[in-house]
Parts: sequence; C-alpha cells; structure tokens
Amino acid sequence: MPLPDITRVAIDHALSRGRNGRGTPIVWAAGNGDEDVESDGYASHDGVIAVAACDFRGRRCRYSDFGPAIFCTFPSGRNDDGSDHGIFTIDRRGRAGYNEGEVALGDPRGNYTNDFSGTSSAAPGVAGVIALMLAVAPKLSVDDVKRLLARACTKIDRARARYVRGRSRFYGYGRVDARRAVELALAWRRR
Repeated sequence: MPLPDITRVAIDHALSRGRNGRGTPIVWAAGNGDEDVESDGYASHDGVIAVAACDFRGRRCRYSDFGPAIFCTFPSGRNDDGSDHGIFTIDRRGRAGYNEGEVALGDPRGNYTNDFSGTSSAAPGVAGVIALMLAVAPKLSVDDVKRLLARACTKIDRARARYVRGRSRFYGYGRVDARRAVELALAWRRR
C-alpha cells in the first residue's frame, strides 16, 4: 500500500518538528503477511521504526513481515507450533472481552487476555521502551533515539538471521532490550 502524500507530510512534520524540534519517534507494526515490508509505504518510510515480531525463544514469528526497512524486533508470540501464548494485555471487562472468560486465555473474569499477538503487539512494546528512554532523557532527538535503540538490540537467531553489517532483514538490529535502552539513554543524558 503506498503512503498517501498527506500522510507522508504528517510523518515528516512529526519527525522534524515534534517535541519542540527534537522530533517524535514513530513506531510502526511491520505487518503479518510474511512478505517484504517494502510494499508497505508506512512501514518502509525512512523515518519510521518498523517493528517485526519474534517469539519468546528469539525466533522469527512466521507471519512477521521482513525486509531492509525492518528496524528491530520485539516479542509477540503465537508462532505456528502453538507453544507460545500472545502478549498479556488488558481486555474489555468481563465476558465481552477477547478471552470470553476462558482461563487459558487470560483470567476467569475476562479482564485481561494473553492472546494479543502479531506485529501489532510487538510495535507497542517498542513504543513503550522509547517512552521509557524519553522519560529519563527527554532531550533525545529522533536520531538519538534510533541510534541508542539500535545499540540496545540483541542479535537473535544468528543461524538464520543473516546479519549483514549488523542488520538482518528479519530482525533489523535485533530484539530490543528495554533495560539496555534505558541505560543507554541515562548515559546519554549524563554526558
């Protein structure tokens, strides 16, 4: 899907003028079609942080999109073998929620679910890490955030990842390590 001009202008404006000129980091779910992310104008925008999904063992989720625009990956779950659960998250209250009161999918009252998955659950994880980074170092620019986030990534699945110059078309710079990202942001603030 191509990126509409009005959306490109909005993204470029946020990246250059957001947060009083420091720029607003934009995180985007890479997609769940097991296809090249380059066909997605949103995820492949140069300024966007495109997030792929891995399982809890550090392997690519088979549905996760791939390609040179992938910046990083974050755990999501629900790989084809069914051994992983999704991400735990709040749910609509009661039986109207996603887990419909099934204990195996969350809790008996239905107030949370463990069934949130896909790159749509991986991207908010990375956004949360960026929020933590900005909480400890609010003067970070978008470029600073991206540079530190890349350094905070752990290379995973080295046998299949095919990292070239530190980057994989399946995992980008690797799986984001939240603690390392915050430590790097703190060190940046102190310099």
